[in-house]
Amino acid sequence: GTNQIGDAWLDEGLAEYSTYLFLAENGYGNIAENMLLSAKAGYKSFFDLPSVIGGEKNTAMNRNLKDFSGELEYVAICYDKPLIMFTEFEKSVGRKKAVLRLKKFRAIYDGKIARSDDFIRSVGYGDFFGSYVSGRVVI
Repeated sequence: GTNQIGDAWLDEGLAEYSTYLFLAENGYGNIAENMLLSAKAGYKSFFDLPSVIGGEKNTAMNRNLKDFSGELEYVAICYDKPLIMFTEFEKSVGRKKAVLRLKKFRAIYDGKIARSDDFIRSVGYGDFFGSYVSGRVVI
């Protein structure tokens, strides 16, 4: 389980990435890639570069549901950005290693409530994931 109020990105993002993986590995690679392109377009349409650099928009993922300005921001942060993050992670370490790291997270927190920090600690690659979760990375 995850903290759905304080870390909604974790369960929603993993669900998005799982869907992406299923499609990519079962003959629907073009649909998976369109899913990723749609996530990137959705995220970038909400968070344009000047608003992020100027500090006008909060791109941090580990925040309470009440802190989102509305549905568009919620989708951009909890669905689109995590899918982008997980696919970038996969590109960096390879799909097999990425999936093994996610399985490790699941095994450690099976039956427990995991937070963003728990995820980063168990999966590793703290600088990579931390930059996405904290909002430091620019997409």
